[in-house]
Amino acid sequence: MALNRLQHDGRLARLLRGVDREPGGDPSSGLIEGFGCGTGGIGDHDRVAIVAPNTHKRFQRDLAEELDIVLLGDALAAADAQLRADPSRERQPAILVEGEGWDGGVLGLVASALARRYDRPAVVISRHTDGFCTASARSVEGIDVHSAILAGRHLLVREGGHPMAAGCALPCANLPEFRGLLLRSLADAVARRPEALPLVIEAMRTPRDMDRALGSTLARLSPFGPGNPQPVLG
Repeated sequence: MALNRLQHDGRLARLLRGVDREPGGDPSSGLIEGFGCGTGGIGDHDRVAIVAPNTHKRFQRDLAEELDIVLLGDALAAADAQLRADPSRERQPAILVEGEGWDGGVLGLVASALARRYDRPAVVISRHTDGFCTASARSVEGIDVHSAILAGRHLLVREGGHPMAAGCALPCANLPEFRGLLLRSLADAVARRPEALPLVIEAMRTPRDMDRALGSTLARLSPFGPGNPQPVLG
């Protein structure tokens, strides 16, 4: 369980030491119910520790951030293990990995990391105990991942997104057919993608210009993402 790992490696103690306790309240008192809950998977049960009303709000926020780091690390490790176990997945038109009960908050983060690493669309799917699956997809320039998801819209209960990021939910029984439709649609899109996107040079700078002031100026342009790519210096 993620919360127990925070306790074992000392991060939970550091969070407690950094909190100013509210009058009449102990920021850790709401954690007692959280210990021992869940089954050890990568799921929402790990968050039960932060919902007690008498838990300090700053502690709630900091603990949630630490839990997200643990859950993201677990999901990335599980995804990497799947790709190592079946190297043929890396040759597909999209990187597609699946897990049981993965936390919804990390699906998109894992998909983004995989899309950047492999320079192709990535789809991360989580199976849930209620018989439904949720999926989060991230793409790369030139490939519309939302359109690819819509190729199987008759199998879905909901979907949404845009060309670079999309998500959907469907009965797990529909997953094999949906997976096939998705990969076929993305194969067509990958085949049409230009071999190399044009390199656009927007400004010239000398090594003398590379100082803290330039770094601060570039930082003010964030957050970066689709429509606002991160500047590249070279």
